[in-house]
Amino acid sequence: MTASANVWSLGVVLWEICEFGKLPYSDLNDDEVIVKVLGEGTVRLGLPSLSSPQRQNLYVTHCIVLLLCEIEILLYLKLS
Repeated sequence: MTASANVWSLGVVLWEICEFGKLPYSDLNDDEVIVKVLGEGTVRLGLPSLSSPQRQNLYVTHCIVLLLCEIEILLYLKLS
């Protein structure tokens, strides 16, 4: 796993939470997800169906988590 893969996974989990457990990329089969989402990058998840204030709170939370991950990575690299 890479840091980028972890961030992508976190984004998908947050989307699933906002959609109350809805399956992401439900119109694609597993092979299509691998090719179109992970390979080509031509398919992206849409915005969760949340009101604007909820979406803004989620965005802020996501940014904070990303910042904490970056700090953790930098500390790990410094201590290694």
